[in-house]
Amino acid sequence: MGYLLESASGCPGYLLTDLETGKDILYQTDWDYPSLASMLGWSVSEVRPESVQWNSSLHGFSLDLPWEMVTDCAHSGPCDDDVAHWAGLIDRPESATPEALIGELRETGGWTMDELTDDSANWERVLWLAAHDCKENPCEHEGTDGTVDCPGCGLLAHDFITAAAAWLDDNCGYEVDADCSELFESIGGDESEGELDDDDDDDEYKPWCDQCAACMINGIPCHETGCPNEDKVWDDEEDRWVTPADDDDDESED
Repeated sequence: MGYLLESASGCPGYLLTDLETGKDILYQTDWDYPSLASMLGWSVSEVRPESVQWNSSLHGFSLDLPWEMVTDCAHSGPCDDDVAHWAGLIDRPESATPEALIGELRETGGWTMDELTDDSANWERVLWLAAHDCKENPCEHEGTDGTVDCPGCGLLAHDFITAAAAWLDDNCGYEVDADCSELFESIGGDESEGELDDDDDDDEYKPWCDQCAACMINGIPCHETGCPNEDKVWDDEEDRWVTPADDDDDESED
């Protein structure tokens, strides 16, 4: 069973189509983007802030580190040149005194006192440790589904929605490997041709049209604004869209 993700035609949003039944669902509200992307393989845990705050374990200073710096300075292989580059760009707070840096580095057990006499080198060492710490222990955003701010790190809902939209954009036009069967079952409908159930007495639209890219919205088939068939209903016998008045006249003649 496959599903096709596409950009919506004529309006902002995304269209998810069940390739087996032909049913489709329009996601037009950006509030729905995180849930749609999560269902298709994206995760809020992938979203990273532009900067993170790193706190010294015992020595009372904090550093604001751009996430770009974290990824540049925390990688396999030598990082000396990358750290040296960023050492001149990161603001060093007054509380990050030479003594505080030495105390932080001594906590790791990686250097002796004789090796910690160069304050500039110690600053770079602390930045290197901070970058690795931030990269290895990122916030997983477990307290949000992407529609509210993260209570753990403060990342905004806007950031999650933007990231979800970017992921959806990158995957538009492709068949997605996800199980969306429960979603499509929840909107009801005849699985043979993507039509709605005929249980209701009211006239119903079919979710397709030869004049526009009609689609399902919350289980209701809708035409695009301005479509000539927008105010018409489907006549099964005529096999065409007709105005309600025409439909009534046909019934009276019968």
